Amino acid sequence: MKLKPITVVEIILLALFVIAHFLTYAHVPFMGLVTALSGAVLSMIYLAGGLSLIIADKPSGSSFIFGFAFGLTIIALLFKFQKWPFGGLYIILSVSALLLVAIIKVITILAKKPQALPVDKGIAIRYMILAALLMYTFLI
Repeated sequence: MKLKPITVVEIILLALFVIAHFLTYAHVPFMGLVTALSGAVLSMIYLAGGLSLIIADKPSGSSFIFGFAFGLTIIALLFKFQKWPFGGLYIILSVSALLLVAIIKVITILAKKPQALPVDKGIAIRYMILAALLMYTFLI
């Protein structure tokens, strides 16, 4: 999986997603809509990114799992932030998907150490940001 550390589009959408969520508590108009739209677009980017990596010349089953896990996590955060039904269930599913991603990365690193390290930076940054947001959802 050839990921850049993190792209500008992801940073902007994730910042919009989090800032709009916090501004909904201040009752700023249309922040729920901004949260929903930025979260939906970000999850589509992750899901499509994982799918495009599997269609590439060297398909990898783990690339689809990474895209699915990150997309599912954003959707779970969206459901939890908006207080929609089954938000807690989606959080549990996304935590288990992120644990699967972590197990796959650990096995990859242990199996072939030199080749796995350049790829890990992009996945690790995304993983840590999403894990921090998931930890925040347990507080609300």
